[in-house]
Amino acid sequence: MNPIEAQIEELKNKDQKTAYQALKHLLAISETRAEVSYYFDRFVVLLQDPQSYVRTRGLLLIAANARWVKEKTCAAALPFYLELIQDPKPITRRQCIQALPSLSAAHPSLKPSILAALNGAQIQDVPETMQRLIAKDIQKTMQAIQTQTAEENRNESL
Repeated sequence: MNPIEAQIEELKNKDQKTAYQALKHLLAISETRAEVSYYFDRFVVLLQDPQSYVRTRGLLLIAANARWVKEKTCAAALPFYLELIQDPKPITRRQCIQALPSLSAAHPSLKPSILAALNGAQIQDVPETMQRLIAKDIQKTMQAIQTQTAEENRNESL
């Protein structure tokens, strides 16, 4: 087993500190190199895990590695990713929503699906204090994606 595979295995470790350290290590590699993206399908599987911490790790790694994978690979994972906008755990919802601009920046063709999911998000099933935070996250994310589109249009016209 290579070092990246070993770190991926640690993402499901019962010891949260160990799992978090593995996540941080994989995210750091993902900032500059594509090696972690070779395991993209494994991150998609993590989105279905019963543990919210594991789902969150999966979505963060997908967002961090979207730029390294082909558009069709990211598009195939998108429905599973967007389901987390309605995750039972509000923190996982927030992490999902906040990471969406990374996906749309990597693959602009995903923007319509992302924006549609954000527009359809229901937040009434979480505590009222979290509803406000999630609503703000949705608003900020939609603004960030629209800003990306404006910048892309501006760059095309130059």
